Amino acid sequence: MSAMSSVDLHTILLDGRGGARHLAPAEVDTWSPEQGVLWVHLDYTNPDDRQWLEHQSGLDPLIVEALLVEETRPRATSVGEGLLIALTNLDEVIHTIRQSPCSQGITMDVQMGVVDGIVFVAPRCDLSEGTGVENLAASK
Repeated sequence: MSAMSSVDLHTILLDGRGGARHLAPAEVDTWSPEQGVLWVHLDYTNPDDRQWLEHQSGLDPLIVEALLVEETRPRATSVGEGLLIALTNLDEVIHTIRQSPCSQGITMDVQMGVVDGIVFVAPRCDLSEGTGVENLAASK
């Protein structure tokens, strides 16, 4: 993966033992799969995130395209050694889990790419605050 230090991505390291912590850009630049799973939360509407994803992430172009597409259908597709997942209409699920802006009449979709120990997530509603992953990182 190319350097992320010039991009303000939301990243969390999942340690495989139930713990998680936020990573600074310099830590992401030196991340290796032995450290745990890297969770990268992208804002597909942010030009910097899009630029990084398209030109620096090292992801297969099919996964990049799927993460950035504005409309999608539910699917799970293997791409090389990775996996592309598109989940749609999750607003009821999110509402059941917690009161969320996504649950207030907004249909929520999530695009995910999982490759080489990295989970790339590009939701169509803000999941960066209050999610289980975020809460886990905050509690450790």
